Amino acid sequence: MHKSVNKSIRVRIEEKRKQIATQTQLICQLIKLQNQNRAELEELLQEERTQKALTKLPCPDGTATVPVNGKEA
Repeated sequence: MHKSVNKSIRVRIEEKRKQIATQTQLICQLIKLQNQNRAELEELLQEERTQKALTKLPCPDGTATVPVNGKEA
């Protein structure tokens, strides 16, 4: 009986180790995705800032700002 108890405990320990390893892998994947999303967001925000800056540039003749979607900004 003593040996079967030890074996049962060892099996449970191994299952927990596998579970922790799987969870660690998933956490790493989530962190990678989060970093990728953060980088994409930063690119989009930079693009938005550039577009806003471009709409504020004066026209070459100095009479108005650059039209945006057919309307003056």
